[in-house]
Amino acid sequence: MLEEYNAKCLTFVFTGDLDVIYDRYTMRDQARARHWVHREAGGRDQFKVGHVQSGLGDIAIGQTIRVDATVFEEVNYKRLFDAAEKFMRGKGVVGELG
Repeated sequence: MLEEYNAKCLTFVFTGDLDVIYDRYTMRDQARARHWVHREAGGRDQFKVGHVQSGLGDIAIGQTIRVDATVFEEVNYKRLFDAAEKFMRGKGVVGELG
């Protein structure tokens, strides 16, 4: 579709320590406010293997920025917004931001 419409794409890939991400996942799961399809990852090991095998951290469509979101408070959201704005203005973006 990008080629068909000569469009550009900016992808943010949020990654992090899978143990920390799993802990957040199970905390949300315990709240039971989640849609059923997002519940029960099958345990920490299965969760980690599933993420590695699915290649979720390897997604790269168009310009890609990888962000370590292990600790949300350490993510520099202003830099992410600035990068998106720069990209939309056609000035390009590269690298890892956090």
